[in-house]
Amino acid sequence: MTSCLPLARKCLFFFLIAALLVVPVAVGVAHPQTYVGGVELLWVGIWLETVWCAVWAASLFAFLVSRSVGLLATAFTKHPERWKEVGSRLELPLTMVLFSCFVLVSLFPLLRDHTLNSGSHLEWLNTAKAIVVTGCVSASINLVEKTVIQLIAVAFHQRAYAARIAINKFQIGLLVKVYTFCQKKTAKEDDEFVKRMSHLRTHAPALYAVRAQQAVARAFARVGNVAGQVLGDFASRKMENRDHPSQVVSSLLQTESGCQALSRRLHGTFVREGYDLITPKDLRSAFDNEEEAAVAFDMFDRDTNGDITMDELGALCLEIGQERKFLTNSLKDFNSITNKLDALLSSLVFVGMIVVFLSISSASAASFLMTVGGFFLGLSWAFAPTAQELLQSCVFVFVKHPFDIGDRVTIYRDIGPKGTDYFVNKMSLLYTEFKKLEGHVVTAPNSYLNTLFILNQRRSGPLAEAVPIVIRFGTTISQIDALRASLLNFVKSEKREFRDNVLTEIREVNEAYSLTLNIVFFFKSNWQNELIRLRRRNKFISALMMAMQEIGIEGPRRNQAGWSDGGPLYVTHQSITNQRGNDP
Repeated sequence: MTSCLPLARKCLFFFLIAALLVVPVAVGVAHPQTYVGGVELLWVGIWLETVWCAVWAASLFAFLVSRSVGLLATAFTKHPERWKEVGSRLELPLTMVLFSCFVLVSLFPLLRDHTLNSGSHLEWLNTAKAIVVTGCVSASINLVEKTVIQLIAVAFHQRAYAARIAINKFQIGLLVKVYTFCQKKTAKEDDEFVKRMSHLRTHAPALYAVRAQQAVARAFARVGNVAGQVLGDFASRKMENRDHPSQVVSSLLQTESGCQALSRRLHGTFVREGYDLITPKDLRSAFDNEEEAAVAFDMFDRDTNGDITMDELGALCLEIGQERKFLTNSLKDFNSITNKLDALLSSLVFVGMIVVFLSISSASAASFLMTVGGFFLGLSWAFAPTAQELLQSCVFVFVKHPFDIGDRVTIYRDIGPKGTDYFVNKMSLLYTEFKKLEGHVVTAPNSYLNTLFILNQRRSGPLAEAVPIVIRFGTTISQIDALRASLLNFVKSEKREFRDNVLTEIREVNEAYSLTLNIVFFFKSNWQNELIRLRRRNKFISALMMAMQEIGIEGPRRNQAGWSDGGPLYVTHQSITNQRGNDP
């Protein structure tokens, strides 16, 4: 029903207007000597009817072309949805080109040859021809501009977002499948509870409470579903029910509390009684085959230790929800950027349309345009910086594109080691809005950012950090090896936080006083989340401190007098009494 409504509306609109345009044709047949602007009314009506039919013929042809693009994309590309969207967005510009070309071709044969004096050249027909030629040229330029914009959008989308969107959709799909299993299992347990209570033949309050709750929930769900279907019919879109698993999971992933609630629901469904961990065997019942269950378990098992905790489920749901939110905001900003660029180019097309019309209409207008063009050419020094900034911003956003919404970046003025950390808050065509770790909001022009070095933490893989420590001169290699072995045991026990590797490097010997030792440890992920990075770093530094105390690695001041039993400090107190009476 929903798919038939747009077609029915279009057919009704077409036949209604076509019937109205038959009126001048009928009047022209009844009164052959009736003229409008020096043209026979009959042929004016025929031309109007032909133009109206040409609108729909051009629209139908553009529709078939867009569907052909979709079919070819399905056969030859990996992401046909994007190309189908491109075809649908180019339908209107292509329709305008075809329609304007048909009007240009049919104007003179149908009107000029049926004037008051056959073959005479009427002035208004020349003006109409100039308008139609201008429209045809402008529509062609507009089609080229829209095509370029869409090709830029497709290339940029595939390079920047296609992989992230595919991964996020796959993860949400697994969550929906697991939640659907939980929903069915919970409904089955509720039905069994109601049956057990009904067999007791007693007026148990719990039974009435369960039934009342289910009845109220069903009533509200039906009302919401009916309203959604009605709105979907008006909008020609298919609407899903509010209690559909995909809708429930999507709404829960929007907030941190919803992610925690979803993780508790999943954990409570799959964990066996008396246990706190979920094993691969527990998760197998929710999937159709072993391969899909193994993929889902690998996604949930963050520390790859063979089991799933509720904390891991909560962290995964929160990460998926944040990624979905960042992708949504990035796509919104990207659409805003492309729309602004499209509006700018459309303005240039409009100016070109006016220039073409004035050039065709009269020679005096053409000479006036030459004068105005020379004037603006003389003012090119005023527009050159703006045009240069716009070009640099387009290169930065569409070609380089070093970050997306939500990314943590470090911006350097040169290749030096010091930079400033920001989170990307908003992107526009000419500027980007950042948020510092302290909460300050900073706005920078994209033309300036185009000249800087930008480190993207989210796009980086698992990172390592070197912790320099200064130890006393004389520390043995066996002590350093023992420190590394102790730290290796620590990182192996914390698989969720660190990778199984620790490196040691003696960087510097400061005379015969101290050594600078680098302890390199490896995180399990990048530094996109500052809270997780700080927690892991503090945990490793604490383990490093405890290991140094146990092994006996000391600082350089331990070599000074008074710091150890082997180097005592002797203090001598001497009192000098100054007796002035004995002075000579």
